[in-house]
Formats: sequence, structure tokens, C-alpha cells
Amino acid sequence: MRYPRHQKTIGNAAQLTSSPVQIPSQSPVTAARPEWIRLPKPGTLCVWCGLSRSKLWEVLQTGSVRNVCLRKEGALRGARLIHLASLLAHLDSLTNEAALIGADDGEADALASVSSKPAKKGGRHE
Repeated sequence: MRYPRHQKTIGNAAQLTSSPVQIPSQSPVTAARPEWIRLPKPGTLCVWCGLSRSKLWEVLQTGSVRNVCLRKEGALRGARLIHLASLLAHLDSLTNEAALIGADDGEADALASVSSKPAKKGGRHE
């Protein structure tokens, strides 16, 4: 791919250059890691861990991730902040547990428990 020539002006003379223009990246991978993050907007994924808003709420309900709600006294709404290091540590501990247990054993147990449950009666679709 050829880059267009850009003109540089030095004094009264114009110089041509064929060097590409560098645009700084603002992705979270190259940015400094924050200490606290907010929940992602509904319908979007967290840029730090890839989880949805509802899945992050499930993780927060376990109590193993530090989080805080900032709101004024008596207010119904506030801002939920999640401690990023504790979230990533929790996710890392889950991968360590899965490696120790073995993914195949866990999947087999999950399938067995689902297939052994009796069907519900009294539903609309009998």
C-alpha cells in the first residue's frame, strides 16, 4: 500500500515526504490499566474482560470481587465501580480451578445433572 505524499513547510520552502502519518492508538490494551472500572452500558461488553453487564452482575453477586456503589444518601441510583485487579484475579482463579478439575469431567457432570432432572408437569406444553 502506498501512502500519499504529505507536504511539510519549512520557512518559505515546501518539502514532500512519503512517510506515513502515525495515529496514536487509544485501545485499552495500550492504555494504562485503571484501578476501578464501571459496568458496561447495556448491550455492550466490558473492554477489559469481555463479559456482558448481566454476567458481571452475576460475578459481583458471588462476593469474590471488590466493588462499590457511589451514590448520595437517599438516592435511588448511583455508579457501580468494580475493582479491576480483583475481577481479573477472580476470573484467573476460575481458569485455574477448571484446569485442576479437568474440563471434560466438569462437562460430563453438568450434562448428567441436566439429563437426570425429571420433566416438569402442569405446564402449558404437555
